[in-house]
Amino acid sequence: MTLQIRGFASVFGVVDGQGDVVVPGSLFSMSAEIMPAMMVEHQGDQVGAWMRATETQYGLYFEGSIYDTAVAEKVEKSELTGLSIGYRVKRARLYRGRRVITSAELIEVSLVTIGANQSCLIDAFRRKGAPAWTYRKLSKNGSTTSAISISAGSSIEASTPE
Repeated sequence: MTLQIRGFASVFGVVDGQGDVVVPGSLFSMSAEIMPAMMVEHQGDQVGAWMRATETQYGLYFEGSIYDTAVAEKVEKSELTGLSIGYRVKRARLYRGRRVITSAELIEVSLVTIGANQSCLIDAFRRKGAPAWTYRKLSKNGSTTSAISISAGSSIEASTPE
């Protein structure tokens, strides 16, 4: 089974659990040919592939496919709800006791139970070829508060992330 997923892997301007803050433009230096690895909890082998990354005003948004059936099932059951980045810092500065990352090499984006930046969540998924995406509204701690399926060609009103 292949499961397509999408969500924010990094949200700008948020102090994460490590005390780091990522700023716009700091991570989006990867080439289109070399996407970061897709892992689980920053460990083990790749479980899928990231197909697209887009930097928005809010953060770095990823779309990809999970090829590992067991991992895909965990996403569908809301056992893995978050995304987390693995990176090497190239440049950073201290600001009010926080490390502000201004340049980093993005190594991998992991599917996680609870990430350092709890605003980084898998917000939609679908089985490959399925006409409907399942969109999740998630609380800050990663628990699912609601889920709806939207068929291809349907539209929904976009909401601003909290």
